Amino acid sequence: MTDIISYGIIIAAGLAIALLIAYPLRILWKPVLRCIIGAATLIFTNLIGTAFGFSLGVNIFTVLVCAILGVPGFTMLILFRLLL
Repeated sequence: MTDIISYGIIIAAGLAIALLIAYPLRILWKPVLRCIIGAATLIFTNLIGTAFGFSLGVNIFTVLVCAILGVPGFTMLILFRLLL
């Protein structure tokens, strides 16, 4: 009986430690994931846009604009490219 209680305490402590470690990683992964999605969007736009003579630069500035601002930022990049 004491083995079951001690295993339960060990599992609960392990779960608590895992949750304490997972929360800061979740805060770190959200911006990283948004940057990856922004870069993938720009690369996909370049793949499709080259057929029409349109391309956007894939650099840290454009990736951050897409990551921070999302769809409005991506639209802004396209409009800047078309207007300038």
